[in-house]
Amino acid sequence: MNQTWLKLLKFIAFLIFVYLVIYGQATVGRKYLLIQLVGVAGLVGLLWDYNRSFK
Repeated sequence: MNQTWLKLLKFIAFLIFVYLVIYGQATVGRKYLLIQLVGVAGLVGLLWDYNRSFK
């Protein structure tokens, strides 16, 4: 896959995960907590992928 497309895909995923965290934080309930946790897990996954190249 082309590097430009991969970076664009990661940026879009980042925006989606940030949206999930903000949306889950703005409301109350277990369902929204799960949405927020999925967002945080996605951000941690993106950070892990970024840091792999610096091993």
